[in-house]
Amino acid sequence: MFLSFKYDCSHEDADRIRELINKSKAYLATEKEPIRSSFDRDSILKWIDKKMSDTFATLLIYHPSVFESEFVEYEIRSSQNRKNVLVVL
Repeated sequence: MFLSFKYDCSHEDADRIRELINKSKAYLATEKEPIRSSFDRDSILKWIDKKMSDTFATLLIYHPSVFESEFVEYEIRSSQNRKNVLVVL
């Protein structure tokens, strides 16, 4: 599974979800992501591609401003291209 969210709005929720999934021993493709401000756009897109490479589902943490993130939009398009199941939380 790939966890998609707008970092500045939902990173604490993402941490809680990661913890729950880790306790259940399910596979989650995203370890805690790097601080995005410290990477250029291309590095972030490569990181997303790498983490999404072996996934079958994408969990999107919804927030009213989630679609303001170009990276979330990229993650959703990539998920659709991979035919991942998209689950909105």
